[in-house]
Amino acid sequence: MTNQAGTGQLAGLPADPMVAEADQGGRAATRGIFEAIWDLLTSMRFSLVVTLAMAVLGVIGALIIQVPAGVESDAAAKADWLAGVRPRYGGWTDVLDRLQLFSVFSSYLFRGLTAFLTVSLIACMIQRAPGLWHTATKPRVTVGDGFFAHARERDAIVVRGDAADLSTRVTGVLRKHHYRVLVEDDGAVNFFADRFRWAPFGSLIGHLAIVVILAGVLVGALFGFRDNAFVIAEGSTIPVPSGEGLSVKLISFEDAYYTDTGAPADYASELVLYKDGTEVSRHTARVNDPMRYGDLSFYQSFYGPAAIMSVANADGTPLFSDGVPLAWKTNEDDRSVGTFTVPDQDMVVWIVATSGGGDPSALASSLIGWARETSTCPSATPSAQPVTPIEPSPSGSGSRWNRSIRSSTKALCSSGINERM
Repeated sequence: MTNQAGTGQLAGLPADPMVAEADQGGRAATRGIFEAIWDLLTSMRFSLVVTLAMAVLGVIGALIIQVPAGVESDAAAKADWLAGVRPRYGGWTDVLDRLQLFSVFSSYLFRGLTAFLTVSLIACMIQRAPGLWHTATKPRVTVGDGFFAHARERDAIVVRGDAADLSTRVTGVLRKHHYRVLVEDDGAVNFFADRFRWAPFGSLIGHLAIVVILAGVLVGALFGFRDNAFVIAEGSTIPVPSGEGLSVKLISFEDAYYTDTGAPADYASELVLYKDGTEVSRHTARVNDPMRYGDLSFYQSFYGPAAIMSVANADGTPLFSDGVPLAWKTNEDDRSVGTFTVPDQDMVVWIVATSGGGDPSALASSLIGWARETSTCPSATPSAQPVTPIEPSPSGSGSRWNRSIRSSTKALCSSGINERM
C-alpha cells in the first residue's frame, strides 16, 4: 500500500473529515499569521513609528554622553569611564548603563529598529514593484465611465468631426509633446497618454538607497570594527591593532582651504604601510579615498595638535622619543589631552594642554603632565626645547623628573581603521 501525498492516509481509505478540517484550519491560521506580519511590514504607519523611535533614540544619544569606542568591550576601562560620569548622572548612572543609553547607537534596541526598518522598506519595495512595472509597461487603456466619474482631475470637451481623423490628430499632438500614446478601439476610441513613465521607480531607488545604507550600518556594526584610539602623530609609526605584523607611518599631513571662502578644500595624509618591516603600500589618503590593503581600509578621521616628547634616564639613555597626539578632550573644560607609555618602566604619562589657543607652536609652553607609576621614575635630560616639570600622581613613588617637550609644527592625522566587507 502507498500513502496519499500530503494526507498521510492509506490509498483507497476515506479521509477523516475532522482531520481534513483541522489541517485546513492550521494552514489558514499559518497563512493568517504571515499575512498579518506582511501587512505590518508594508504599513506606512509602522514605518513611521519605527523611524520616529529611531529619531528619539538619536536625540537621546546626542544629549547623553556616549561611551568612547573601544571602552565598551573593556570591563576595567568601562568601570573607570562610568566612575568619571557618575558625578554628572548620580544614581541614574547604573540605570542608564543597563538601558544601554550610554551606547545608544550600538544598543540592541537601535540595531533591532534598524533591522525592522530595513525589512519594512524591502517589503514595501516588493509590494509596489509589480504594480509600477505593469503600469509602466502594460497600462490599462480602456476603463469604464465610473473611473472618470470618480477621478480627482477630469474634464470633458465636445468636438465634431471624423473619429479616425480626430484620433490621428490627437495622437500627433500628444506625441509631439513627448507623450507615449496607446489607443484601443472597442467601438469607442480609448486613449492612454503619459510621460516619464519610469519616474515612479524613483521612489523605489530612494528606498533601495536607504536599505543599502542601513544594511551597511548593520554589517559594519556586526562584522566590522572601528578603533578610535588608533591615532598617528606626524612622522610616527605605530602598529595596526588588527593586522598581524602591520604598522603604519604618517609621513605628512596637509590641509588646504579655499582662499575666497575659507572653506576646507582638501585633507591629505601621506601614509606608508609596513608588514614585518617591509613596505607593502604607500598612498595619500583623502576624504572618501582611504588607503586599502587586503580587507583593511585606513580613513582620515580627524586632525589636531601633537607634542614631540623625549624621555631619558639619569645617565642620558633615551627611553622614549616620539610624537604624542593630543587627540582627546577633557569633559570639564575641553582641554586637549594625550598620553604615552614609557617603555619598560611601568609608567603612563598624561599630557594636558592648559591654554585654549589653537596655535600648535604656542602649545609647548602650556602643557602639564603627570605620571602613574609602579616603579622608580626615571629622570629626563632637558633639551633646548621648552621644559616643564611633571608632577607625579599621589600614587607614585614621590620622585620627581623632568621632560622635554616640543610642539609639532604640523597637524595630527588620525586614521580610523574599518574592515572592508
